[in-house]
Amino acid sequence: MDIKTFRLSVAGLIAQLFVLDANGSPTTTHMTGLAHAPLSLGEDLIPAVGLILSMPARYPVPPDQSRDRVARETRDFLIEFYLDMAEAGVDFQAEETAEPYLDYTRDWLQKHIQLWDSDPTHQPKGVKRTYLVSDTGITSKLRYSTSTVKYLGVAYVVRVDADNEVKYANNQ
Repeated sequence: MDIKTFRLSVAGLIAQLFVLDANGSPTTTHMTGLAHAPLSLGEDLIPAVGLILSMPARYPVPPDQSRDRVARETRDFLIEFYLDMAEAGVDFQAEETAEPYLDYTRDWLQKHIQLWDSDPTHQPKGVKRTYLVSDTGITSKLRYSTSTVKYLGVAYVVRVDADNEVKYANNQ
């Protein structure tokens, strides 16, 4: 699996989502999808920025090195959606802003089986299936939250089952 291409594809899909209005209905403004972690997250991107990060992978032990020159991989990715400032505005305002995104983003992830954004240059090779493993619910425990700036959002762990094409060394 090409991790860089997969992350670009997911960021492209995030950018197809819309920011939700106060009633939880989609607006005409697209969310921002980030395939790479920035040094900092600009508050001008809030609400509705999504970031995808690669996490650990698992491989079969022992590996099957005889069949089709394919190595199996199961890798997790973390997708964080930053939806509002946690300690701004009036009581419960941030939570009310963020909550409609739980259903909206979960449904979106579940209906895109390979998390491909339809861009031919972003089609990740070897991806067999993707599926949700867990979510955090509405939380302020996100990568870019600090002691002085707290964001409210939701994070998902997405698992990807993939095959990697392997070219074994000639002397193996």
